Amino acid sequence: MIPRRILAAALAAVALSLSLASCTTRAQDPRAFYRVPPLRIGINSLSAPFSFQLDGRFVGIEVDFARELSRTLGRRIKFVDLPFKALIPSLLEGRVDVVMAGVGVTAAREVRVAFSQPYLHSGLTALVRRSDVSRFQSAPCEARFSVLSGSTGERFVREKCNRSLAVFPTDSREIAVAEVKLGRSDIMVSEASVVAWAVSSAEGDLTLRREPLVREDLAWAVRRQDLDLLHQIDGALEQWRDDGTRAMVLDRWVPFWRELEAYSERMPPPAQLP
Repeated sequence: MIPRRILAAALAAVALSLSLASCTTRAQDPRAFYRVPPLRIGINSLSAPFSFQLDGRFVGIEVDFARELSRTLGRRIKFVDLPFKALIPSLLEGRVDVVMAGVGVTAAREVRVAFSQPYLHSGLTALVRRSDVSRFQSAPCEARFSVLSGSTGERFVREKCNRSLAVFPTDSREIAVAEVKLGRSDIMVSEASVVAWAVSSAEGDLTLRREPLVREDLAWAVRRQDLDLLHQIDGALEQWRDDGTRAMVLDRWVPFWRELEAYSERMPPPAQLP
């Protein structure tokens, strides 16, 4: 169950994002706005606070950024909800135009898709039960891990604990959190804002490692041939950095993002890690 304070904040965010979406540039030329096909946005709605459903609507960081992108580009959007592992294949197959789903930039992914400039310098961190904090400080690779299948968290655990066979990939971040909470696994490794969101709903049972384990830059993916769209997205991001839109969205969902970026920017980029 979502705590009341988070529910209230999410409802307020929904109201604000919907009001901003109504201020789109389509008023300048409504016919042109509707003649252009909608931008199909690939999301995963089991990834709070990036994307999730509240009162029948998609909400979250990526949803708010997508609506801001609609307003900035003067183009309609259509959300396409997909399993995390299906997002990049769906992009390559032409079923979505942009992936906005808390995706980390990696060298392997850059072979297949083009990434925008990062919208958040984040990092992977660990979620554990409060009762197990001291237990896994000295020998974390002896733990049972739950991870999102196909994620950078899964890759990190398998590379760092290659002798560990207790890695359980799941189809959603929510399931991975539940596995830890219910005691079926010991540690979840995921992006820091996902872990913090999970802790906020079960603070008595769960806690997190405050400093990231490794840096992870979050960005949006497009097909490598869609350079015009990529330039438009990068231009929107640059505008949002200048006018405060980026900070407004991140403040709404990740109040500690400045602290997170300060930690992450002191770490080497993922491509430089062994």
